[in-house]
Amino acid sequence: MRPHVINKPHYCPTCLHKFSGGYCYNCGEKSVDLNEHGVKKYLTDALDAFTHFDGKFFKTIKYLMLYPGKLTVEYFAGRRVKLMKPLQLYLVITLLYFIFQKSFDFFYNHLEYVVTQHDQLSLQAKELALGKAVAKGLSFETFTHTFNHAAQDNAKVFIFILIPVLGLLLYILFYQRYRKYVPHLIFATHYFTFYLISWALYTRLIAEPLIHNRQGWLYEHREWLWGFIILMNTLYLVLALRRVYANNWGWTIIKGLIISQLMIYIGTVYKLFITFFTLWTI
Repeated sequence: MRPHVINKPHYCPTCLHKFSGGYCYNCGEKSVDLNEHGVKKYLTDALDAFTHFDGKFFKTIKYLMLYPGKLTVEYFAGRRVKLMKPLQLYLVITLLYFIFQKSFDFFYNHLEYVVTQHDQLSLQAKELALGKAVAKGLSFETFTHTFNHAAQDNAKVFIFILIPVLGLLLYILFYQRYRKYVPHLIFATHYFTFYLISWALYTRLIAEPLIHNRQGWLYEHREWLWGFIILMNTLYLVLALRRVYANNWGWTIIKGLIISQLMIYIGTVYKLFITFFTLWTI
């Protein structure tokens, strides 16, 4: 039977080797001080965890937002102690994004919008939605409300698949710089995190107020604002690509424009996927 750590504090509770310092030389487990089992230590650890997370988070966000590509360069160089890990940062931002972006979301279409479009896929979606509403004995208004909630949840579940897709695009375009896929995946994770933040700021500060007011010069020219945020994302992407992949400016700009345009198409396809997946499974 393994000795309990409180009764045998000088032995590693994981592998049973004797401690020869503050850590087990065999597995790396930390030696437990019996004085740690107190309220003061518990509260100190909680405060320490919060302040370290807080410090890492804001420094990481600063690098991400103000210095395109620097976060990825720092990660590749091994300077990681004071920064959040790529996936950790993405998960935190995704959680915040879907907490605060409830009524307006860039990653799925409301059914009210879908049924007003006249392309073939939208007409098929409308026909499927009407059939589902009849089969469930619901009014179309009630079914629309149910669909929108389900689509929002599905958009949260599947959003992560856009990162490996973006990583694959980077791998194809910058294969000569990094021959393995994972470095491109790291860059994709950082860029997509910025992408989420930028669209969250756009929808929260610009799109939602305009939709609620529906008047004024900005509302009449809102398509320019949409173009502006796309332009800003493209500029950020080009600067990040230049810093990380170190191509000449000409190729960096061309590849950045290609990726930016493909991201728009991928976003459109993703929203169509969410629409039909929701209709099939609702």
